Amino acid sequence: MAPLSGIPLGGLGTGSIEIRADGALHEWQIFNNPPWSGRGAPWSPPITSPVRPGDTLFAIRARRKRSPAEGQAAEPAVVRILRERSESEARFTYTLSYVESVQEIHFSGEFPFAWLDYRDPALPLAVSLEAWSSFVPGDVKHSALPAAFFTFHLSNPSPTAIEVSLLGLLPQVFSLEALSGGHGQPQTRRERAPGLSALVFSAAGLPADHPLARGSLVFALLEDGAELVAELRDVGDLNAWQSWAGGGQFVPDPVGGDPLRALLERIVREGLDPASAYGQLPSLLRGMVDSALVPDRRELQERIAADPIRYQDTRWRWALLLELNLTPEERAQYEQERQARPELQRDPVQASARLSELGALARLLGEQAPKLFNARASRRTHGVISSPVLELAPWSERDLTFILTWYFPNHRGENVGDDLGHRYETWFSDALDVARYVAEARAALYTRTRAFHDLQYGASVPDWLADAINAQLTTLVKSSWLVRDGRFGIWEGLGCCGLQTLDVSYYGSHAVALLFPELEERQLQMTADFQLTPDSPRYDDYFLAFAPNRERVWQRIEREPELARDPQRRQALYRAVAAETGLDASGRIPHLFPGSFAVVDAYHMVDLMPKFALQVWRDYLWTANRPALERLWPAVKAAMEHARRIDEFKVGLPYHYDHAPSETAISSQTYDTWDFIGYSAYVSSIWLAALKASAQMARLLGDEDYARDLERQFAESQASMERLLWNGEYYNLWVDPRSGRRNESCMADQLSGQLYATLLGLGDILPREHILSALRAIYRYNFVPGRGLVNGMLPAGRRADRPDHWTLGDPRHQAETVWSGTEYAVAVQMLLEGLVSEGLSVIHEVYTRYERAGQTWDHQECGGHYYRALSIWLAWPALGGLSYDAPRQALSLQPRLQPADGHWRQPLVLPGAWGNIEYRAGEGRLLLHIQEGQLSLRRLTLPAEAATPRQAPGEQAVWLAAVPIAGRREGANWHFDEPLLIEAGQTLEVRL
Repeated sequence: MAPLSGIPLGGLGTGSIEIRADGALHEWQIFNNPPWSGRGAPWSPPITSPVRPGDTLFAIRARRKRSPAEGQAAEPAVVRILRERSESEARFTYTLSYVESVQEIHFSGEFPFAWLDYRDPALPLAVSLEAWSSFVPGDVKHSALPAAFFTFHLSNPSPTAIEVSLLGLLPQVFSLEALSGGHGQPQTRRERAPGLSALVFSAAGLPADHPLARGSLVFALLEDGAELVAELRDVGDLNAWQSWAGGGQFVPDPVGGDPLRALLERIVREGLDPASAYGQLPSLLRGMVDSALVPDRRELQERIAADPIRYQDTRWRWALLLELNLTPEERAQYEQERQARPELQRDPVQASARLSELGALARLLGEQAPKLFNARASRRTHGVISSPVLELAPWSERDLTFILTWYFPNHRGENVGDDLGHRYETWFSDALDVARYVAEARAALYTRTRAFHDLQYGASVPDWLADAINAQLTTLVKSSWLVRDGRFGIWEGLGCCGLQTLDVSYYGSHAVALLFPELEERQLQMTADFQLTPDSPRYDDYFLAFAPNRERVWQRIEREPELARDPQRRQALYRAVAAETGLDASGRIPHLFPGSFAVVDAYHMVDLMPKFALQVWRDYLWTANRPALERLWPAVKAAMEHARRIDEFKVGLPYHYDHAPSETAISSQTYDTWDFIGYSAYVSSIWLAALKASAQMARLLGDEDYARDLERQFAESQASMERLLWNGEYYNLWVDPRSGRRNESCMADQLSGQLYATLLGLGDILPREHILSALRAIYRYNFVPGRGLVNGMLPAGRRADRPDHWTLGDPRHQAETVWSGTEYAVAVQMLLEGLVSEGLSVIHEVYTRYERAGQTWDHQECGGHYYRALSIWLAWPALGGLSYDAPRQALSLQPRLQPADGHWRQPLVLPGAWGNIEYRAGEGRLLLHIQEGQLSLRRLTLPAEAATPRQAPGEQAVWLAAVPIAGRREGANWHFDEPLLIEAGQTLEVRL
């Protein structure tokens, strides 16, 4: 089966190129082009990559270096293309039969690396590729480089020397019609520097608003002396391949293998006499040329048949072609002149000259000639780099590295005038500047990137589990925008719906907050900046969406129509009505940024307000960034107060209204085609966690009265959720006191708020026995082997009423489907609550489902590469029982997955520091190593079994970088009176 996903190469917000198991480069989305730039909805036709998988290739030529026996020819070289055969090489079987594709490719993808092992019995050496891009936690710049590395490892396993050369071929992207739209003049130049041989692609004359304007792309080999071919017209150029296969240089045919096209171009470029050029055409081609160069082939045939002797003369035949390209008015004028000037009847040269003056030649070359050889397509050329011939001594190895860098600053949002650009513009001037930088920094970038990778795959978990967690990091590169001024967003689905979709980032942003906290801070600030206020463009819609508001406003406007047209009086009316109803729309949180950072789409979801509060508190607990918390607190408080107002029966829970699709939605939630009415378990659980988090925020910021008010609200709200929704086994989907209807379906995500509460140390938001009972019910009813964890299931004997209206469509599209992001989040919750086997079963089911489909790195929901699935990153802290409180400088560890050897090892990724942590239970030791950054600790909580010390009283137990450290032990807790600062490269050792 053809691979449907692979490893994206590129950086945060740079766009990407994907390398897959067929060895080809897919989905070139580096040109500010869809779907990365937008228009990637799953209901839209698939978007074809402007650079197709067969447009690029790497190839190898290898030959054993043996002295031929007397009278025998030297051993021929083996030439292989290092990817699967594509349609681009279809005619190679005829013209270049010795240029084959390798027989097998073994692919392994572990973000941000892809490893390809090429196998072919004809090759006398071992060949493999390591493709990668830089990705370093905590370092935005070096995780946002518009660059990809392709390092080929060549190994000679024999006692005979081998001569080898590598070749890379890339289209001149500015000549591609799909990208350029026929605009601009493609330009390719050669650049050389020590250790760098590069082709630089660009274009002159592009319109200022063109996505490629001011852009450039570099394809380079990090070697001296490489051969650089700036223009290859035909990938199957016989001359070039034969020369290279024979040990020479890759030298294209000067006419590109198409003498006809070369001749026509010489007419334009060199001013060659067209009639003379036409006369030089081979007679076998002339019939095809004649038919292509006139607008009416039938008229051409009739004119030749009427005077066949005359048109045997190629000069008169050329004149005829010109005449047939005149407009009717021009032909009438020419006929009058021909009657008045006998020389136009006798002399074909004079006739052709006059016809050209009338515009026939320009029209023939500009309108008719393209039909013959497709002038725009003929602009499509390629650049080629071939390495110097290397001699691999017996048993030796050698690496060759190609790089691809890009710079396309003209990124514009879908709003008029929304000039966004790219962050990389602030670091580099063009693609060559990028190439020089990454060539110099390559070794350091590789070491840092590989270290982060190795921490994940060196953990004490099965390979499939490390794969499942690692695979979703690809979304950070594949689907992100990082624009010139530092604003950041991730598409909900690639190019679909919008960026920074808050109800989805609630699941997926944990990884962003841990890996790149400054980007997460920017995302939340962007959301807060668009919070609904009376000055917002859509305030009227959401204020009037509440029926009591709408009724009172209409009554007043019936009496005073001028209120509707006076903004100031209308706002005063709204304030008066809100005071009566208690339903001010202020404080609502926006949903998403729709292909632009200049506007938001809607404020229609009731879960956005508590989700926003939880993300703000999470980020503070993980970063201790108090200034950010203080900036966001007013938005949090306004959001929470608005959510408190949406409580139809004053029970302390947000209410879902049943409304017709034509009305403005005000109580939807992330399952937006699966409508709830009344009070739902999903939103209520999130609300309870948000109340607890907001109370802690208020107390920290000195608002003690508000903190107590929220704690009182929590007690009331918790009791209401228990009374209204607990059915003795789990929490019902929803219940509506107004209509008496209820839906007793078991929702997989019914305890979503408890996940945050556990992560953030908020404690249980519901009775402990009910939490465990509900999780077991979810596993019992919703988990279906071979299918996954279904969003909603109705156990036998349970009741499921329906709302009167469906907002968007058939609810089965969500209620009866599997969302990998939800599956992963619920699985993490099971791990956190000690249901380890159940949680791992759910994760394994998701992983194998996507692996079988060839979509390991492309999870689907509303669009591909869906952001919600990045919730799996929480599996690391869940498996290790890792909890971090940055303000208190406290870290705890309680592994939930015990390897057979008792040695637990996992990555440790925190804002400002990353490394790994090891718990060697058998040895009675804990090791915490910081790879980069620094970590400050006042308290370290060890696994529960370490509560009883193994060390003798007074014996040294803590070392930092081999230096003894003083501390105070209380059971499983170590306290340090002065913060313990662990810096990059240092290891903290604690003996139990």
